[in-house]
Amino acid sequence: MSLFPLALDLYDHPALVVGAGKVAQRKIRRLLSSGARVRVVSPVALEEVEGWALSGQIEWIRREYHPGDETGYCLVWAMTDDSRLNGEIAVRVKSAGGFCDTATISAGRTMRSLAQDNMGSLLIAATSSPPDPLFSRMIVREMGAMLREEGIETISIEHGCLREALLLEKLPLEEISRVDLAFFRENPDFSDRLVLYGEWFGQSVSDRVRSCVLKRGEQS
Repeated sequence: MSLFPLALDLYDHPALVVGAGKVAQRKIRRLLSSGARVRVVSPVALEEVEGWALSGQIEWIRREYHPGDETGYCLVWAMTDDSRLNGEIAVRVKSAGGFCDTATISAGRTMRSLAQDNMGSLLIAATSSPPDPLFSRMIVREMGAMLREEGIETISIEHGCLREALLLEKLPLEEISRVDLAFFRENPDFSDRLVLYGEWFGQSVSDRVRSCVLKRGEQS
């Protein structure tokens, strides 16, 4: 059975993390960057996790996990160093119709957090089956390094602006296929690309792309 990759918008969405060690800390940091409302259940926590709680970024329930803590959560991360406990939590979450990632190999695991890297408007992610987090992170690092050499952070923003301009002008998106990485290699100057956009799609598209790229550049 193959995995189904999915990107979730977790802004203001509740998420439960059981455990507050190194693995949990990485998950919490990612959840916070996604805007999730994070509750952590653990009797002890690393200094950074405790700091998030003190600043109000997360809710920390300072005790051991109790059966039922997962009630009301469809996304749970069981990040303790107790494989048995992680498995029990995963089974409970699954039986309630939710999804659970675990820090240890567990039969009830229904979700995996992917190794990922953000570059401009592009998110790249990887996992493997059976799970090998170290290998997945290595692949993402290698891919990220190669793509950054191509200037992917600015390319992804410009490409997104072009797609948005075509939609606004009600032009067929199939035309964007010619604007690939080879196009950016052959036309490294932004002004030259704007001229080509005008020739291919019309001056209004070119103007929209220019305005969009400059605006996003100011925001970054």
